[in-house]
Amino acid sequence: MNSKQKPGLVLEMASRLRRLLRSPDPEVRGHAAWALGEMKAAEAGDDLMSLAADTAAIKIFINGALKKVTVRELAAASIQKIKGDRSEG
Repeated sequence: MNSKQKPGLVLEMASRLRRLLRSPDPEVRGHAAWALGEMKAAEAGDDLMSLAADTAAIKIFINGALKKVTVRELAAASIQKIKGDRSEG
């Protein structure tokens, strides 16, 4: 299921998160990119792709561990989650 199949509140949150991808703060951009992937927000694909050159490193708690990753790595992982969802449904 992608965000187009989810209730309006989720779509509204995805819209707000997409705007955060343009934040001057890399922590905000990175966490927004991660969250959009978790939501499988297909409509955010182009916005996430715009972060392909964003090499800012942040720390984020993922899968029970604090990890240092770049914003572009988080965006790429989210794109893969979204693409995986499309191929399943």
